[in-house]
Amino acid sequence: MSKLIIFAVSFFFIGCSATIEKRVIGDKIVEAVFIKDSIADGIVKYYTLDGKLDAIFQFKNGKNNGTAIHFFPNGKIFDSIHYVNDVANGEHHQYDTNGSLLFKEFYKTGKRVGEKFSYKMGNLIKYEFSDSNNFLLYSSEYDTEGLKKWKFKSMINFTSDEVLLNGTKKNIFNFTG
Repeated sequence: MSKLIIFAVSFFFIGCSATIEKRVIGDKIVEAVFIKDSIADGIVKYYTLDGKLDAIFQFKNGKNNGTAIHFFPNGKIFDSIHYVNDVANGEHHQYDTNGSLLFKEFYKTGKRVGEKFSYKMGNLIKYEFSDSNNFLLYSSEYDTEGLKKWKFKSMINFTSDEVLLNGTKKNIFNFTG
């Protein structure tokens, strides 16, 4: 009887263990656990045909669930974005080839919404805020000295331009209806 139990438990664990496979799909080598022969599940790694890591995704029953990361050929992260049931939902970051952040934005149920921060060489150069229809409500641009100009959108649009007047920087405000 005990041999039968040991056999049954061993068979159960062997049957439940997932096998990671590598397959060439299109122009990528895909390393994953495949369920139902063609649906990826768990952590899935994509490599170029010459073996360089291209991307890492997290799948659950064939759907993107988790953070997806793409890489530059030099191995540094190109971008990362979070998914829930195959839909972008969360932070999206993009980097340059040196690993410096270029921008950070947010998605909710597949739509870009809210804040977007843009950077150059580690410095904030632009801030934007959009509604759920990706309508830009506010934007501001920055230089090394700080806020350079801003724009607020509503029924009345406000804009600001910085000008040099008698050797002094001045903000000129424009209002349009």
